[in-house]
Amino acid sequence: MDHKLLNIFLRYLKIETQSHPSPGNTSNGEKQFILAKFLAKELRSIGSQDVQIYAHTYVTGHLPVNMDKKSLPLDSSPISILHPDFIGKGIRPQVLENYDGKDLLINAEKNIFLSPQDFPEIKTYTLAKS
Repeated sequence: MDHKLLNIFLRYLKIETQSHPSPGNTSNGEKQFILAKFLAKELRSIGSQDVQIYAHTYVTGHLPVNMDKKSLPLDSSPISILHPDFIGKGIRPQVLENYDGKDLLINAEKNIFLSPQDFPEIKTYTLAKS
């Protein structure tokens, strides 16, 4: 497990990105731009050039080739799932590196579990849940 990459991912999860709860509003708002600005700063810190943030919080940049061999271009398109019902505030992710294969409690109040019987692929991953 690459803990440096995991820590970066966990930082992203802690940024509140809940959309505005007004009816019919599916646009990206101020909270999504906070994440977009953070991603843009991270891209610049690894040497990306021409970093841009677009109206719908798409973040793009150009990472120059750093080797002599011919290589394929790298493309990354982050996606924010925006819905006012998903709070996104105060998230405290838990990392399960040595997952034991048992059902995972997702929501005790509603008795919701994630089961490896339904999703057998989860047995092979390090999991992060909140």
